[in-house]
Amino acid sequence: MNPIFPELPSKLGIYTLTELLGAREYSELYLAKQSYVERAVVIEVLRPGSGAEMEEWFREGARNRAGVNLPRVSPVFESVQTGSICYMIQEQPEGEPLSRRVGQGKFLTVEQGFALVRAVAELYAACMQRDLAANPLGAESIYLDEDGYHFLSPLTVGHADETYREAQMQTLAEVLEYAVEAEDLKVSKLAVVLHWLRNGYGGRALEWAPLISALHTMVAKKGAGGEALPDQAFSSKSILRFGKRRYLKRAWRFVVHMRLWIAGGLGLVAALGLCGFLIPSNQPSANLRSAVTDEAVYCEQDGVQYRVSKLPVSVKEYGELMEKWKGMSAKERTDLLKGLPVKVKDYDPKPLDWEQQETAADEALEKGFLMPVSGVSYWDAVVYARSIGEELASADFIKTARKYANQEKNPEEWTSTLVQGKLPYGEYRIVFPGNEAESCRPGGEPDTKVPGRSFRTVKRIKKN
Repeated sequence: MNPIFPELPSKLGIYTLTELLGAREYSELYLAKQSYVERAVVIEVLRPGSGAEMEEWFREGARNRAGVNLPRVSPVFESVQTGSICYMIQEQPEGEPLSRRVGQGKFLTVEQGFALVRAVAELYAACMQRDLAANPLGAESIYLDEDGYHFLSPLTVGHADETYREAQMQTLAEVLEYAVEAEDLKVSKLAVVLHWLRNGYGGRALEWAPLISALHTMVAKKGAGGEALPDQAFSSKSILRFGKRRYLKRAWRFVVHMRLWIAGGLGLVAALGLCGFLIPSNQPSANLRSAVTDEAVYCEQDGVQYRVSKLPVSVKEYGELMEKWKGMSAKERTDLLKGLPVKVKDYDPKPLDWEQQETAADEALEKGFLMPVSGVSYWDAVVYARSIGEELASADFIKTARKYANQEKNPEEWTSTLVQGKLPYGEYRIVFPGNEAESCRPGGEPDTKVPGRSFRTVKRIKKN
């Protein structure tokens, strides 16, 4: 495909385009200078002839980017129309584009590769937390200087979902393979991360928050370098890529030398595969005996009786905590947060989009429905439960309560069920899915307010 501006430098409005950074499906990225002030910017130009609908989509994406601050992301200033050309202007990030660095033969070290994965994961985790759709970050959108990585805004139109996350991870894997020399990548622990990005973990796509935790664990143990899991670093397909006998011999000698590492690595891989069995299923526990009323399910477990609400905590109920929190003294807040890894001065129980939730809940109540609260963190759920003298429900309790509630639609819910950690997941609380066909899964960072995620509480009645 021919460049929009085949000759550089070239004028575009008050800007002078100086370098083509990269081409995308519908647009191209250019380095540019603003006239008079000599300000360095990056300009994304929509391909001419894309049509009115695509132009409106492009402008809406620019408005989304301009209205949001994200970690390590340069601000977007505006979208502009000059003649038939539509484009948006963004501040040039600090450092040098990764695409240019690699083009000049300046590959990333393994340590820099780990830092890149962590920085990208933190950015996408922030997008997920705020339910922001984000495009994959190619090498042309990544900048590096002595302070680390900086990015062009990846935001686009829509909401965060699994499709975006899969594309983000696949593109990050491609960037790693492009920016880190193949030999360094194969014999480092970064190869394990690459495998997770490409293939997921336990038959499903890896989430960004657990990946961040796994990176911290991997780097903390023996540094970012070291041997990769041998089955991933030296599979038969990888060796055959060399295509010449002398490389095969050298690789085989290495495998023989590393046979103990291989055996241990294969054992670890098997353990990782079995880790999926540690995640509780959606089946109710056999030792839960139930009695049902209109509003609750009464269960007995290990000789203790519990009252479990049939429905998650509603917006109205959570609003009572919000009002109570406003009137609490510093001591009362400290007592409520006792033992939790959150600071009183920093903690805010307010869910995501709280005002919109209140409005929607009032409308639902007029129709006779109670709307569950959403966009809460694990700590929010624990604090609410404490405020009413109850506990957060376990996965078993939620499953049992839903069985008798007969709700057509259920939200995803935090649970108190704790799973022992194994890479790539550390110790984590699980979430109960909204869709009964899905399995329980890791909940991510407990301080993350997750769009659409709710919770319910249980009351301990008495011990027999």
